[in-house]
Amino acid sequence: MAINLDSSARLLHEAIQQIGWSSNPTSLIDRVKRLDIGLPAEDEFIFLLYRIGKCSLAHKLDQSQFPPNSKETYQVPDLLASFKTKAGPKLVLIEIKVTNKHKLKWKADYLGKLKLFLT
Repeated sequence: MAINLDSSARLLHEAIQQIGWSSNPTSLIDRVKRLDIGLPAEDEFIFLLYRIGKCSLAHKLDQSQFPPNSKETYQVPDLLASFKTKAGPKLVLIEIKVTNKHKLKWKADYLGKLKLFLT
């Protein structure tokens, strides 16, 4: 299996930022695995959008924000998509979540940060 070095480096960097540079290696490995699970879910969702036939654009939004402290205020969604409608193209921001539970729980501050991204 071929390894995408850019994707792997991004996962490592994001995991280290999220758990802190001084964390133990086991925590880093666990975080990278969790981040990696999210990437295929985004790819699968993009494929489904394509198969529906009404999506003219699906773009993964980069999760690296600058300045770093902007993460305290804003949460960048996973995708920007454009759908063909009778009224014309409609842009939609999409957040992808993966869970084994029947009900997804969002923290109020997380949802608030997503909403602030729109303003």
